[in-house]
Amino acid sequence: MTKNTYNPYEIMMDKYDKEEMLSDVREVMLYQLGADVSCEELNHFFTGKGKAALSGCAEWQQCFAVEKMLEFYYMHARDETLAKQIETMTMLASRGNEHHG
Repeated sequence: MTKNTYNPYEIMMDKYDKEEMLSDVREVMLYQLGADVSCEELNHFFTGKGKAALSGCAEWQQCFAVEKMLEFYYMHARDETLAKQIETMTMLASRGNEHHG
């Protein structure tokens, strides 16, 4: 049995657009904190390899980056879930209309 070595970040990277997330987090950090970090630095930081830290950023700024990354995935997952719920409700409603029509 092989051990699954994926961390939550890597799992989300398989599902959603990593480049979009990195760009969004980078932009928010730049405009809200004045912290200019590259997408490459953010990617290395989020993977957690080698206990990565964002150079030139205080611990609270690094926590801010993680929070924004999680918000990105939360919003995408929530939107995807809502879309599936709406699709299911629409399908059920159309079936109901077929039986009553």
